[in-house]
Amino acid sequence: MVIRAMPGNPDSAVVIHLVDWRDTTEPLDITLEDRRFFAQGALAVTLLRPGEKGVALKGTTQSGRTSLRLPALRPWGMLVVSVKQNK
Repeated sequence: MVIRAMPGNPDSAVVIHLVDWRDTTEPLDITLEDRRFFAQGALAVTLLRPGEKGVALKGTTQSGRTSLRLPALRPWGMLVVSVKQNK
């Protein structure tokens, strides 16, 4: 896993690059600590995988942490993390 952020722009999205090198890939559970990404607001997470359109992931948020279940990565994916927009 590698995390990229744009220096000097605290409101821009953060990208998490994930690679699963195992022969048999499986879904993956991850938990993100919201305040480590943005000072305020819930997180919105979109999964990008090769040859597919981006998919908004629905996670659960509790005590300032967002938990997500990712589908199996074959072999890689990127999570685009931003502040959830209130509608």
